[in-house]
Amino acid sequence: MSLCPCGSGRPYEECCETYIEGRETAPTAEALMRSRYAAHTLGKYDYLNETVHPSIRDEADHEDMKKWSEAVEWEGLEIFSTKDGAETDETGEVSFEARYSVNGMPQSLREDAFFRREDGRWYYVDGNVHQLSRTWFGPGRFPGIETEDFSEQSLYGCLEEKYGVSIAQQDLSVSLRVPSRDEARTLGITDRQPRLSLQITAYSSDGEPFLYGESVFVSTDAHIYFTAGGYRSENP
Repeated sequence: MSLCPCGSGRPYEECCETYIEGRETAPTAEALMRSRYAAHTLGKYDYLNETVHPSIRDEADHEDMKKWSEAVEWEGLEIFSTKDGAETDETGEVSFEARYSVNGMPQSLREDAFFRREDGRWYYVDGNVHQLSRTWFGPGRFPGIETEDFSEQSLYGCLEEKYGVSIAQQDLSVSLRVPSRDEARTLGITDRQPRLSLQITAYSSDGEPFLYGESVFVSTDAHIYFTAGGYRSENP
């Protein structure tokens, strides 16, 4: 039996499959969160639609969600914390990070997801997206990198071995910019206001700089602290 994509360490048949196939309902907010992630990885889009709260279900673009999820290679889920969301609670909150890649480029999405239980069933209601992180390369920067198998070698190792890039040499800069429409959709924001953007510039073997990665922070309680060795991000 294969392990469940949700990261529980249990076989899929004994974990999220039970909920996704409708044999049981997820007993807690975290169980629903994990099963929704598993549904994304397995293309179970009807389950994703059914577990959105009925009050906002019509607002969700089912086909848009399907197209986005199909373009993503899901790589892992990490649960940071939960608040309430037990079998006897009416509401719950799950803080998580979902890791994925698009065309071989690693990205991640960090969110506080909110759930509500009605008539004995948990539903996803809304989410506060803290940060969208992505690794970005300009067109033609590293020909063929989108075909690399990163399950055998890390992105960093591939860049250093095949393209002569040293990620150890980096410059950091912070700016305000308005996210694109696609970014705004992923981040779950509608006002298209300037957001804090942390950009990482790396250098190729010939010393040429290029934009290596970027983090866009959405939550107002996200802070960047600069130190002599770089930076760290904190979300109180």
